[in-house]
Amino acid sequence: MFIFSLLLVVVALGIFYYITRSDTSLPMFSTIYQTVSDLMGGKKGHEANVIFLRGSELQVEGKKIYVIQGSVMNKSKHEKVYVKLKGSLYNKEGQTIATSYGYCGYTRSTDEIKDSSYEALRKAFTFIPPAKAPSVPPDKTLPFTLLFFTPLEGAMEYSVEVVDAPSRA
Repeated sequence: MFIFSLLLVVVALGIFYYITRSDTSLPMFSTIYQTVSDLMGGKKGHEANVIFLRGSELQVEGKKIYVIQGSVMNKSKHEKVYVKLKGSLYNKEGQTIATSYGYCGYTRSTDEIKDSSYEALRKAFTFIPPAKAPSVPPDKTLPFTLLFFTPLEGAMEYSVEVVDAPSRA
């Protein structure tokens, strides 16, 4: 029985590792992330919550780009016109070393980022008008991608918060 339990734990960890390293997401994990976020006092007020985060450093044309990908869930009963996000990178002392803004629904996969030119990514992600961001229906989840182009030496931690999510009247 012990060996079976150990095998089950190893398989579960393997699946979790695969999901967090790929561009795949399972609704079950979104629910778990949301529950944990709620229990830990996740950001409220906008009723749009970040429920999944994954950060990685990529090389594009020899230049480093830090990427945060995730999902936001609209927990309200009203459609959100857009959901604006603020991503931050921190050094080992917990000081903010870079900030990036973006919108839920404005996203690129890891492969799309790797296949893009550095300048095309910089142009696409430097200024995103709210009009380009899709609305978020009630009880729906949309992905997002935030990119950091500044030198990122010393980035150890990251976070994302919802900074604006107006409801459609």
